[in-house]
Amino acid sequence: MPAYKDEARGIWYCRFRYTDYTGEKHETTKWGFKTKKAALQYETEFKAQSGDTAKLTMNALCDAYLKDRKVNLKASTYRGTEKIINSHIRTAFGRRPVNEISKLDIRQWQNDLLQKQA
Repeated sequence: MPAYKDEARGIWYCRFRYTDYTGEKHETTKWGFKTKKAALQYETEFKAQSGDTAKLTMNALCDAYLKDRKVNLKASTYRGTEKIINSHIRTAFGRRPVNEISKLDIRQWQNDLLQKQA
């Protein structure tokens, strides 16, 4: 996980390779970090979000979804969405890897929710 300093500009950048969810390999570069630590942190977060889905937990997926939706929703709608995700989805599947959640698990979770409503 290397980070490099551009001496002329006085800024740090990171260049790394990653494999996306389809299995394709890519190389990317991100410039403009004030510290080496910030560049390395960006690389770690980027790889966690776009890397192997076997390592992606439901909590990480929910975080990415909420981050994406926050800019597109009104504040009250976002709070409602966040509450639903935190109270229903994270409690049921939070630490489990996404690729280990089966259709049967989801169906059982839906049935449990319907029984709680009745």
